[in-house]
Amino acid sequence: MANLDVTLLPNHWYAVAASTDLVGTTPIAASLLDRQLVIYRTAGGQVVVLDDRCPHRGASLAYGQVKDNAIACPYHGWQFAPDGHCVHIPSQKTSARIPQVAKVATYPVQERYGLIWVFTGDRDRAGQTPLWELPEYEQPGWRVVQGQFDWAADYRRVTENGMDVAHSPFVHANSFGASGNEVIADFELEKSDRGAQIWIPIEPKANYRGSFNLLGRKQEPPKVGRSGAAFHLPNITRIDIEFGNFHLILVGIHQPTSATTTRSHWLHIRNFLTAGWADSGTRRRTAKLFQEDQRIIEGILPLRDRNEISVASDRLQLHYRQLWQQQCDRSLVTQG
Repeated sequence: MANLDVTLLPNHWYAVAASTDLVGTTPIAASLLDRQLVIYRTAGGQVVVLDDRCPHRGASLAYGQVKDNAIACPYHGWQFAPDGHCVHIPSQKTSARIPQVAKVATYPVQERYGLIWVFTGDRDRAGQTPLWELPEYEQPGWRVVQGQFDWAADYRRVTENGMDVAHSPFVHANSFGASGNEVIADFELEKSDRGAQIWIPIEPKANYRGSFNLLGRKQEPPKVGRSGAAFHLPNITRIDIEFGNFHLILVGIHQPTSATTTRSHWLHIRNFLTAGWADSGTRRRTAKLFQEDQRIIEGILPLRDRNEISVASDRLQLHYRQLWQQQCDRSLVTQG
């Protein structure tokens, strides 16, 4: 059994930046559990992700410039093509041979859901490993708002918080958490090979009726809705809130930037208030939600304590730990 130290599970797609972070061909830096990356877009729009260290003297390529679709080191101008190989060294004659070892590691990359995803592990498996699916993102009738939130916490703590159904009446009492809903109804785990989902009944807060009328619904609002919580390895969470025909989804893709820091790429998706005028309120409420969680999560130790006490309402998080640990152990055996 491996220990619980923070690690990247190999052979997964990890979001490392938002598409909007890339402006023109200007490169940006990103971090994936202390793995420093440089990301840039070629003139033709292709996204390239490389290790962010020039093999010459170790300068950060993220401070360089893109020239002829290659990234030029800001220190001595060495240029590296999208495949990672050095194609130009300004200080030597054009007839001189470029050392074969003058290259940087590259990563399979794809751009989807407004995010830049890289694949870690065996490159040959990237094409056979599908990206997690979010069908509502491309469907008409849904409004998507996206953003980022940073935590000083282990990404697995943040991921577990994103699927925790029992903390809302306490941590979010001043936002959406309704008092009197502390008891979590029995639920079944709907399992997949890389995740699980649960559904529980929920009651709206007292002011839900006013919100319902504001949205133009004249009929009696539903007294009971349902909430879904789900995870997908290694770091994706999804919360569904349904009241009648109203459906709200909050997705978190929790990027481990270091062993003790996390960046959550969040997506707020709804099938009501689909005009842009409501987006500022969505951003404000989502920020408040994360800030309420932040003061708790950042005060918890990293996920290394095997002596935590769990109860029935924690079964989704426990299943996450079990699957995460199984993949971690399997990767160690493979590497051995």
